[in-house]
Amino acid sequence: MYKRNILVCAFLFTSIFTGFAGSAGASLVVAQAQGNDQEFRQLLEQGRQLVDRGDYESAMRIYQNAAQMRPRNGSVHSGIGILYVKQNNYSAALSAFQRAIALEPNNADYHHALGYLHGNLGNLPAARESYRRAIRLNRNHVDAYLGLASVLTHLGDRQGAAWSYQQAEKIAPRNPRVAEYRSFIMNH
Repeated sequence: MYKRNILVCAFLFTSIFTGFAGSAGASLVVAQAQGNDQEFRQLLEQGRQLVDRGDYESAMRIYQNAAQMRPRNGSVHSGIGILYVKQNNYSAALSAFQRAIALEPNNADYHHALGYLHGNLGNLPAARESYRRAIRLNRNHVDAYLGLASVLTHLGDRQGAAWSYQQAEKIAPRNPRVAEYRSFIMNH
């Protein structure tokens, strides 16, 4: 039973973060490029193209160069974190998102990502706090509510998990990840 719950939670963590990584990914970095530096923007575009082709190692080199050019750009560090996630290097991704949060502490998406990473690394109390922070910053962050529900379920807080799931369902009743979680609840 315990192993099955871990597998289910891992599935939920993965499906919840997939929404973040898929939609935020490299396009977030390009969209939030600070300044008018043409070389910097070209570098980010080149990195995005490499990500689209699945060449994560080359994209990582490009984003690390961009981070050297603009070390105070949180979205570049977020992009690096997403690349680490795509390579299943959660510890390195955690560090990258912590840098992004240090630069942009009020970015709910970064806190959501941190929750996902803490969850995958087995630090459920830290995951819970990161998801809660994401929700405080953005009360409509469906994936943060679902992530929190998953963590609370694993921690044995069924009442808290039910509340968090209900909030997600109110915000986005047709969201496929909400339906996945509904199915999970009905089977447990």
